This record gives sequence, C-alpha cells and structure tokens, in this order.
Amino acid sequence: MLARAAAVLTVAAIAGAVAAASVHTRIGATARTEFYPPFRMVWVEEDARGATYTIELMWRGSRSWTTVLRASSADPGAVGRTGNWDGRTLTSDDPVSGRSTYRPELTVGAPLVPAQWLLASRYSPDDGWEALDPDEDGNERFRKTETQRGRERTITRTRDPDTWLVLASTTTVDGDHLNTVRVVELEVRPGPARYP
Repeated sequence: MLARAAAVLTVAAIAGAVAAASVHTRIGATARTEFYPPFRMVWVEEDARGATYTIELMWRGSRSWTTVLRASSADPGAVGRTGNWDGRTLTSDDPVSGRSTYRPELTVGAPLVPAQWLLASRYSPDDGWEALDPDEDGNERFRKTETQRGRERTITRTRDPDTWLVLASTTTVDGDHLNTVRVVELEVRPGPARYP
C-alpha cells in the first residue's frame, strides 16, 4: 500500500494525470481563454506514511507546463525527474530510468494536469462543497465529505480568491490522513497563456 501511494503520487505529480479542467474555447476560433493565468508554483506533499515530496510547476497554460521533482524523502534518487506537457506529448525525464514519452488519448478533449487538486472547481454546494471561514490571510476555504465504497472521504481546500489557485489541500479517509498539499511558493505571471 505504501509503495503504491508513492507510485501514484510520483505519476500524478510528475508524469501527469488526465483530468478535466475548465478551459473555455471559442467555437470556430483557434483562440483559447485559460482558466488560470500563467504561474510558477512549488508545493510540498505529504502522503499517508509521512513521506514528503517537493514539486515545482511552471504552468504556461493547460497545453503547456513543466514539473520538476525538487525533493523526495521516499526516493531521493528520483530528484530531478521532470514532466513536460506540450499539448500533444508528455515527456518524462528520470535521472535513473531515462526518458519516457507518452501520447495520451484525450478523447473527451480534457487537458492534462499534473495533480488533481489543481483542477479548477466552483466549490459550490451543488457539487457537495461547504464554505468554511476564510484563513488568516483571507483565502477561501471549502470542505467536501463523501462516502465511497463505505468509506468516508473528507477533502479540505484553501483557495486564493483572486486567482482561484488552490494553496492547500488535505484529504482524510475515515479520519486517517491520506495526503496534504501545501503551496510554499507562488508567482503569478501577467499576460495570457502561450501555447507551443
């Protein structure tokens, strides 16, 4: 189970995971409007066994981003692993295993994101989210509790009200810690996203 959690985190954070994000496309036009502005982010993720990973993300848009594994208490040899998405091909460069290339089939037109908690969300009661009091910095906080296969899963998210970027996320299952994400650096860059 512990090895699986580390593998899932590494794949999700570095190689990318197919997930639907809010990207608005004008029909009949080539221009796209991104939900998020371009940004650079560093986050620390702790899994259920206490292993921590530090990941840097350079987000140029939903069709152009790069991740770098900056630290890993579970697998120090993996530090330096990168994931690069150019809108068509996902390339992973690993210091141990070398280069891997993937061409995901995005049959529903869903963009690739490096971590599920980065998905844009409305955090509305209609979607099961409960608004909590803001944190000390004025960031919005939301909680969602749902039962899946007889287990209670609770997610708490903290979001910047201006950019809608998630700054923290905690997930528990039946009260036990599953994972925590904490953004430690965030630089939002002006201007529209550019595509490769």
